[in-house]
Parts: sequence; structure tokens; C-alpha cells
Amino acid sequence: MISKLSSDMKTMFGDMNTRIIELEENLDRKLTAKFKQVLDKRVNSEMSNIRKEIDKTVNCLKKDFNQDLRVVEEKINEISVPAADSELKASGIDRNVVFRNLPESKSENLKLKVAALFTEGLKLSHIGTFEVERKYSRSSKPGVVVVSCKTKTDRFEILSAKKKLKSSRHYSNVYIQPDQTLQQRIEAENFRTLVHTL
Repeated sequence: MISKLSSDMKTMFGDMNTRIIELEENLDRKLTAKFKQVLDKRVNSEMSNIRKEIDKTVNCLKKDFNQDLRVVEEKINEISVPAADSELKASGIDRNVVFRNLPESKSENLKLKVAALFTEGLKLSHIGTFEVERKYSRSSKPGVVVVSCKTKTDRFEILSAKKKLKSSRHYSNVYIQPDQTLQQRIEAENFRTLVHTL
């Protein structure tokens, strides 16, 4: 009887020991999972806060940069506009417009080609007398075409109608802009380079 009691006690202690070990392992697993969950939540929360701070700082920097850029543009315009107006009149280009990407051919009649663009692309059939010249291109693109209008009104009408070219089948790649002095072209190129580097 004592040996049976002893055997039962050993079995009971063995079962208790096994149960305690299982409880400890389960507790370890649960605690590890809980710690991981809490830690992940905390890290995600902190990362979200850091992202918000970074976005806020970047937006502030962008806003400051854009304001500074506007100030610089305004100052450049203040300096260059009066000089540019007098330069335009002095150089005689205040009635000129420039065409970019107008297709080029070896035996082209440029005046006829520009007149067709006026009537078909810009829907301006009343533009009559004008001088035209194609500048030599150093690249594979067609050379720019400089058109000297008879009046400033003609020039204004051409520049006002240039958006019609976007919907034109033949002239959608042609761009029209006012002619510029050499100084204006240099300033524009410098400004593009400056913006590109920033």
C-alpha cells in the first residue's frame, strides 16, 4: 500500500511538473507575442509621427522655396521688362513671332507653308503681308521660323490663336511664341538651368 501511494505520489508530482512546464512555456509564448504586439504598435505609432513631422517640414521647405522663387522671378521681371520693351523696339522684333517644330523640307516655299498654317491651323485667313525666315538648326529638329508681321495687331492675333494648334492634326507639334532679344534668350536659358539644378 505504501509503495502504491509512493507510486501515485510520483505520478502526481510528474504530472504537476509537466503541467507547470507547459504553463511556463505557454506563458512565455503569450508574453513574447504580447510584447511583440505592443512593441510593433508603439514602433508604428512613432514611425507615423516621424513621417508626419517629415512631411510637415518638407511642405514648409517647399512653401518657402516657392515664395523665394516667386520673389526672384518678380525681381527679374522688374529688372528685365522695361529694358526688354526698349530692346524689342530698338531691335525691331516687337512684331515678330517664332514657330518651333514647323516641318522642314529641302525645296520648301516657306512663305506658303506659314500662310497655310495661318489659315488651316490658326483659322486666321486675313493675315496678309509678312516676312519669313528659317534659322539654321544645329540639331536634328527643324530650324525655328521667324515671322515678321506687318502690324502688332497681326502678331497679337497669332499669339492669341496659338492654342488652336493643339487640336490640329497637321500642326499639333508646332509651337508659337513671341520673338526674344538675345539677352532675353540668355536669361531664360539661365533661369531654366537654375530651376533644373534645384
